[in-house]
Order: sequence, then C-alpha cells, then structure tokens
Amino acid sequence: MPKRIIRPLIPAAATLIPTGLVQAFTGPFVPIFIMHRFNAPDRGISGQKPDELRRSLAYARKHKYNPITLGQLAQYSSNGQLPPKKSVVFTIDDGFIDQYEVAAPLFEEFDIPLTYFLITDLLDGKLWPWDDQLRYLLNHAPDGYYKLNIAGSEFGTRLADPASRTHCRYELYQLLKSRDNTNIYNALDSLYQQTHVEKPDTTPGQYQPMSWDQARDLTNRGHCIGAHSRTHRILSQLSDEDAAYEIKTSIALTRERIPATAPIFAYPTGRPGDFTEREMRNLQQEGISLAVSTKTLHYKPVHSADKYASYQVPRLNMPSSLAEFIQSISWIDYLRQPNH
Repeated sequence: MPKRIIRPLIPAAATLIPTGLVQAFTGPFVPIFIMHRFNAPDRGISGQKPDELRRSLAYARKHKYNPITLGQLAQYSSNGQLPPKKSVVFTIDDGFIDQYEVAAPLFEEFDIPLTYFLITDLLDGKLWPWDDQLRYLLNHAPDGYYKLNIAGSEFGTRLADPASRTHCRYELYQLLKSRDNTNIYNALDSLYQQTHVEKPDTTPGQYQPMSWDQARDLTNRGHCIGAHSRTHRILSQLSDEDAAYEIKTSIALTRERIPATAPIFAYPTGRPGDFTEREMRNLQQEGISLAVSTKTLHYKPVHSADKYASYQVPRLNMPSSLAEFIQSISWIDYLRQPNH
C-alpha cells in the first residue's frame, strides 16, 4: 500500500478535489475492500471494530459513493459496461459467524451490501481453516524452544511472548503456503502433537461458521454470495486434479445451497503465486466471470487484452481508521499507484 500522507490533510484534500471529478479524467476505478473478522467479545473474537466501521461507512454515504456488490460489478463487466462513478465494493472472506451476526447488521444500518465468499467445508462443519488452526495452536503452545519437523524439514523456534508467537506464526504460515498443500491438514495434526497442544474435538467458539440457512438469509437481505474453495488450501500448491476439485465442488455446493450465488470466486489467501492460469481456466469453465485476489490495488474496470484480467481482480485491506479509509476510497491512493 502506498505510504500514508499526513493524516490531518486527508479529508481536506479529498473534499477539495472530489473523487467524481478525478474519475471524469481518469475513468472509473473501484476500491474493493476485503475484511475477515469483526469484534464479538462474547464469542472471544477480535477484528474490525464496529464504531470505527460506522465512521467510515457514514463517510461513504455522506460523500455519495455508490456501494455495489461484486456480483453487480461482474455483471457490468460481462455486459461490457462501466460501473457507476464512485462505485465501492465491500467483501468478506471465509464464512464465520461474526460475519453474519456483526457485519451484516452494521452495514445494513447504511444500506450497504456486502459480498461474502464462503469456504464450503467450513459451513458444512467438516473443518476450520488451516491458517486459523495454526494461530490457535501457537497461541496455546507452552513456552519453550521447539524443533519442529514440517514435511521432512526442521524448523526451530522459541515461543515465549505474543511477539515471538506472532513471528513464528508468520514464518510457519509462509512455509506451509509454499509447500505441497495436498496434506496440509495432516501437517497441522502433526504440529499439534509436536507443540503439545490438544486439538479440539469440535471447532472452538471463535471459529464457528455461519450456517447455510444464515448464508441464504444474507442473500434475501440484499447481500451477495460467492465461493471461496472447499478447504482453503493454496490452489497453486495442489495437483491439477485437486485444484480442479477445490474449485468445481465448492462452486457446485454453494450454488446448490444458495441458488442466488453470483458467478464470482475468491482465491484462498489470494496473493501472487497462490493461483495460476490453470485456476483461471478452471473458473472460466465453471461459469465464473470474475475472481478476486488480495493484490493491494484499486480495480480499474477497463477493457484489457489479457483474457484473464477479470480473474485477477485486486482488493484493498479495509483500513482501521477513518483517515486511512478516506485515503483508500478516494482518489488519493489511486493516483499514487503505478500505472493508474
């Protein structure tokens, strides 16, 4: 993300030069925000804070941005149309219960639709994502030095305080992402044993998913649903057969449970290297017209010679402060991007 400008100047700059005026010269660009967890203290969940979100959403409404779903953006693209100026999209990945209980009512206060991407095996109660399990086991491992064996490689680390655990989680996360993901959940089972952490028999409360009934209710309330794989494994680190299975079955299951499912998809973790042209071809074959990554840029909906341009749409992390949100939703960060 571009470096932040002096915060007190941000609202004044965005107001002095309206985004709509900038887009009259640059053409439309769309900030697509990504979110995950939302504060729910009664469930032990920390994440986006409702009061901070309200300030940002109130700003978007006051300054006449046009909130649309990613399904609507995909429809504009499929029809060869540009979205309305000052369009903005808010997306949420995974399908956890706080995303239904906290996020949906909050955004509905401002009549702003959300786009949800669901991990189908999470909603089916078959698993909770491997990266969340990694966080859980490292938070619960006793203090001490560990020499961990991961797929035949040794990884030494000392767990003592929150900082060391966070650093270890980042290193292990990158390591697991870069390896064959076929048996990543077996690798997690081994790490539970090596760190002397008892794996929960049932999904802990803070990782409980929403139900399929609740997901259907979201579409009835004007929100949008898309698939986010079956098991959240890194697609580029799977065989041709397993990668196709993740895509095809997650899309089919989501469409079966939620008839209003949009032709959109979010790659697990979605960073460069997490998906390839193979995945884009598979999505195209399944009738998906737009897929999102986590590459941190504004989306510019213009015709591209790249036939897979709509299968690598970037998203922005949802800022935690109003000043950063104004910088992201307005023209300020967009003009600081390369090749804007």
